[in-house]
Formats: sequence, structure tokens, C-alpha cells
Amino acid sequence: MKRTAVFLLAVFCLLIATGSVFAAGGKQQSSAGGTQKVYYIGKEAGSVYWQTVNRGADAAAKDLGINLISLNPNSESEVDKQVTMVETAVNDKAAAIVLAPLDSQALIQPCINARNAGIPLIIVDSMIASNDFDAAYMTDNYNGGELCADFLAEQLNGTGTVFIINAVAGSGSLIARQAGFIDRMKSAHKGVRILNENDVIYCNNDPITAATQAVDTIAANPNLNAFFAPNTNVLKGVGQGVKEAGKGGKVLVAGFDSDDDIVALVKEGVITGMILQSPYKMGYMGVEGALKRIKGEIPNNASVNDTGCFMATKANLDDPQIKELL
Repeated sequence: MKRTAVFLLAVFCLLIATGSVFAAGGKQQSSAGGTQKVYYIGKEAGSVYWQTVNRGADAAAKDLGINLISLNPNSESEVDKQVTMVETAVNDKAAAIVLAPLDSQALIQPCINARNAGIPLIIVDSMIASNDFDAAYMTDNYNGGELCADFLAEQLNGTGTVFIINAVAGSGSLIARQAGFIDRMKSAHKGVRILNENDVIYCNNDPITAATQAVDTIAANPNLNAFFAPNTNVLKGVGQGVKEAGKGGKVLVAGFDSDDDIVALVKEGVITGMILQSPYKMGYMGVEGALKRIKGEIPNNASVNDTGCFMATKANLDDPQIKELL
């Protein structure tokens, strides 16, 4: 019994030392002893996607000798908690802040406050609705939405109906993905009709809610052909709902991001396509950009750097590039 306790304690200490523990609302110091103290503030502690972004940030911190402090809310609905985290970083006189904003409006003033305090502010993944940041590293989310529209329209042979279920209303990345999807479908694929273009529903980033919404939507729209789901939890939930409704492969599902459950649904033919981003690269470049800004090597001109996205399907899951992203 004593040996087991000692072993578990050693493993826990090792996880802390290697930056593998993701703090939920608390500090994780990833690279103690670095010359610059940089805060990384993500979106959700328990998400595989956000843990991957955090791992990329950790790797950059270790490579560059940065003392990285990671903070992550418990869920993407905790906007107020994330605002407080930015305030914590400012009060701690961070050398720079790398932030994935949960809300495009609510995080504007905290970003302004950071920059007014002389702290470089680097954005990753999602935009704020202003230019109050130094540089950004993210997927071109609008383009990703367009890519998903083209893919679904092709799968539907240019005609059919689509329903959108989104996660939360204020996220800059989700707003851009939805806008790109709608605009592209309306301009280039006029034979595909979006049933709820002006009345998009939200699942509060809960896959169980998204599954229920998908089942209810199929029941209310027996001729529905497809769903668009713009993030991990929505895509997973909608896929599960389509499966529960017995419509796998009949009602198509496409959207953003992946985890093991989503990949399994793709292999089953329930989810038709998933857009993969580069979360590790995003986190790495965010911290790398923070150090460059501290050193004056890049200007504070709100430049946006695209980290890329790719469509994955059952047919290309074994492609080397897709396997690497997965």
C-alpha cells in the first residue's frame, strides 16, 4: 500500500514537472525558472482540443526559456471567470498574455487594460471585436466555414436542406465559422437551403443538449438532409443524436474539430466530415509570438496569422497529414 502511494505521488510530481496538469481556474506553472513570465489563458480545461493548444504553449515555453503560467476556465460558458483571469495576469505584471477569448465583446476591455499596462496581448484561436491586441495566431475561421459549406453542398449534389446547431453565441471563432458557412452556401450553392439561417440554436457547448436538439430537429423536419456543427462538443453531440435517431449516413453531419468519439462516428459513417485545425501549432506560435513581441521583433499592429485547416473524412483518415493533426 505504501509503495502504491509513493508511486502515485511520484507520477503526480512528474506530471506537474512536465506541464501535463491542466489547471481549471487555477495556475499551472509550466516552465519555472524562465526569464519571462507569460500567462496563457485558454477556453476550457477538460477539452482535448484546448489541452492540445496548452501543450503547444508549454512546448514553446520550454524551448524558449519562458516561465509560462496556464489558466483555463472549466467550460466555455465561464466568460466572467476568464475576464478575472486576464485581470490576474495584469495584476501579476505579466511580461505578456496569450489569450483565447471566450467572448468577442466581453474580452475587449480586459485586452485594453492589459495593453494600457504595457503588457503585450497575443490572441489565439478566436478574435475579439476590436484591434486591441498585438498579434493573433488562429485558423481562418470564416474560410473554414466556407470550406464546410462547399463540402456539404458537394455531398448533397447541390440540393437539400441544412440545419445549424452552434455552441455559444459570443465566441468570435464560432461567429466567423457560421458566417462563412452561411455566406458561402447562399452565394455559391443556391440549391441548398439553410432552414434556420435567422434562428440558429445553441447548445451551451453541451454535447448531450446538442444530441437532444438534433433528435428533435430531425423529428420536426423529416426531409432534413444535413447538419452543420461548428465545434467539438456540437459535432460530437449532433453526431450522437443523428445516430440515436437512426439517421446515420442519411442525414449528413459536418463541422469542426475532433476527439476520439468524433473519429469513431466518422469511421461508422455517421459524421461525414470534420475540419481539423492545428491547435498545437496555435499554442506554440502564440507563446513564440509573445516572446517576439516582448523583444520588439514583431510590431503591435494586430496582425492575424492563419495556422490552417483541413477537411477530414472516412476516406482520408489514414493520410499522414490528417493522422498528424488527429
